[in-house]
Amino acid sequence: MTEIVPFEDLDRALARSRETREPLFLYWGTKWCPPCAEMQMTVLQRPLFLARSANLIATTIDGDAPGAQLCGDRIDSEVYPTMLLLDADEREWVRMPCGLTEADFCSVIDAALRCRSPVRALADTLIHQSRPLREEELELLASHYWPQDRRTYPGTQRLTLLDRLDVATVGAQASFVPRVLVWQLVQRAAYRAIGPTTAERQTFYERFQALLDSQQATFSTLYYILVGLEPVFEYLCDSDAGRRRVLTELLLRVLDRLTMQETLTWTERLISLSAALSLDPSSLAQRTRTLVAKADAATVSATERQSVMNMAGHVVRQIGLTEESIRLFCTEIERSPWPTYFMPYVAEMYMEQGAKDEAFRWWLRSYDETSGKTTRFELGVRYIAALVRHAPKDRAQIERTVTRLIAERGEDADMPRGRMRKSLRLLARTLGDWKP
Repeated sequence: MTEIVPFEDLDRALARSRETREPLFLYWGTKWCPPCAEMQMTVLQRPLFLARSANLIATTIDGDAPGAQLCGDRIDSEVYPTMLLLDADEREWVRMPCGLTEADFCSVIDAALRCRSPVRALADTLIHQSRPLREEELELLASHYWPQDRRTYPGTQRLTLLDRLDVATVGAQASFVPRVLVWQLVQRAAYRAIGPTTAERQTFYERFQALLDSQQATFSTLYYILVGLEPVFEYLCDSDAGRRRVLTELLLRVLDRLTMQETLTWTERLISLSAALSLDPSSLAQRTRTLVAKADAATVSATERQSVMNMAGHVVRQIGLTEESIRLFCTEIERSPWPTYFMPYVAEMYMEQGAKDEAFRWWLRSYDETSGKTTRFELGVRYIAALVRHAPKDRAQIERTVTRLIAERGEDADMPRGRMRKSLRLLARTLGDWKP
C-alpha cells in the first residue's frame, strides 16, 4: 500500500504518469478545509483506497503551495477538495464527489481503470447515442461530480445529458443508479430560471418520494441534497405547502435514522442533523446538544476534529445557542492546528450580537494569523468585506488593509488564478460597492 505523495506541481506528476503508464489520481485541497479532512478520514487514508493507489500516481497538491492556483486553473476548479483521475495527457477520466463510502469510491476508480476513457468521450457517446454504454461506463457518468465540472456539457446542456443518462440506467439494479436522480435534482435546482413544466416537477417529486421511502436513501446517495436542501425543495415544491409538508415528513424520518446511525462518521451524522434542523429546528434542540457532546468526546484526531467540530459549531448555532457556539469554536481555536478557519464564524456571531469591536478583532486575527498565502489572501478579503459592510466610514483602516493585502502578494504569479482570482473579484466588487 502507498500513501498519497505530494508533488510540487502537476507537470511532475504527469511526467511520472507517462513514465509508469499509470493514471494520475490528483487531490487538490488543504489541511484546514473540513470536507478535505472528512475525505482523509473516510477514504484517502483507508485501506481500500491505499491498496488502489498502488496502481496510481496518487498525488496531492496543497492549495497554499507555490503554483497551486495555476493547478486549480488547469483542472478548472476553485473548490477544495477537488479529486480527479487523469491520464498522462491530462484528460479527465472522472471527477470524484465527496460523500461516497470507501467501497463506492474505490468502485468508481475500478470502473475508470477498466474503461480508461475520458468522461467527455463517454458523455459524447451518450448524447449522440452512437452505442449502448457498458455498466462501468454508466457508473462513471453516474458518479462523476457534475456540479463541479464546468467543461463537459455545461449549462442547460447538462440537463439533457443527465436525462439521457437517466434513460440509459432504466432497469439497472446497480447501487449507483440513484445518484443520477440526485444529480438531476441538484442541477435542475441550479437552473430554475428555465422553469420546469408541471408534469416534469410532478415526475421528479414522485421519484424523490420513492427514493426517500426506499433502502437506497443512504447518506452517500443523499449527500449533495442534504448540503443544499432548500433549492431542491423549492424546485420540487415551488409554493405548494402540501407538497413541502409531505416531503418534509418523509425526509425527517430518513434524517432521524441517519443521525442515529453509528456506522456513519460523526461529521456525516451532524450533516444529517443539520439538514433536519433546517426543516424542524424546534424539536431537535436537546438531541443536538447531546450529539455534539458525544461527538466532541469521541473525536481525538486533529484532522477529524477539523471536520467534526466545524459541523458541531454550526448545528449549535442553528438551534439559536449563539453563545454556546462561540464557546465551542473558541475552544477549538485553542486546540486546532488550523484555528484561523473558525475565526470568521466567531466574528459573524459577535457582529450579530452587536459586539462590533470584538467581531472586527476576530476577522483581523483570522487574517493576521494565517500563513498560507492563498488562504491568507482570502481571509484578508473577508476582513475588508466586513469593514466595508459594517464600518464603511473607517476609510483609513480599509485603505490601509487593502494596501497591505496587495503588497504582501507582490509579483505572485498565482494572483490571477484559481481561488486567488475568485478573491480578487470579490475584493473588486466590495470596493466598487463601497460608499465611504
